[in-house]
Amino acid sequence: MVSNPTTFSDIQNHWARPFIEPLLRRGVVAGQSGVFRPDNSITRAEYAAIITKAFTKIPKRRQYIPFVDVPANNWAFSAIQTAFETGFLNGFPDNRFLRPDNRISRLEVLLSLVAGLDIASKIRSDLLNSLPQIYEDSVQIPGYARNQVAIATSAEIVSSQLGCVYPSGKLR
Repeated sequence: MVSNPTTFSDIQNHWARPFIEPLLRRGVVAGQSGVFRPDNSITRAEYAAIITKAFTKIPKRRQYIPFVDVPANNWAFSAIQTAFETGFLNGFPDNRFLRPDNRISRLEVLLSLVAGLDIASKIRSDLLNSLPQIYEDSVQIPGYARNQVAIATSAEIVSSQLGCVYPSGKLR
């Protein structure tokens, strides 16, 4: 059951309300017991569930390889499988998903969106050298992720509205 977005008192004056409400209406996300908790982090498994609900028309790009740390009876097994097959999430060389109950970082989400939506093949970023002027925490962006952050910025997936990639200013 999807709750009426206006019933969540904790999003009424929240900066993300215009983004949360459409996702609530589409059933991509949900609250519990009258609250949404917009500032809480989510797990990798919860992210897989959200991403597979949000992007239902993304074709499968690869065959699922079972992860040793995601048993078939895991509540998010199907979502993790789909998120892997569509390219949104990857495992690690040892066939691990890396603990589905671990919190997902903002950087992981950003990289996931660039990969899953195949944005890198559609947008060539000219912002790579401008990241220090755009984001005050640009020195914290790992080298392997700099190009994807520049691409996501060009695609307007991430904004420098807060002056940093991570509102807390920290990679988590």
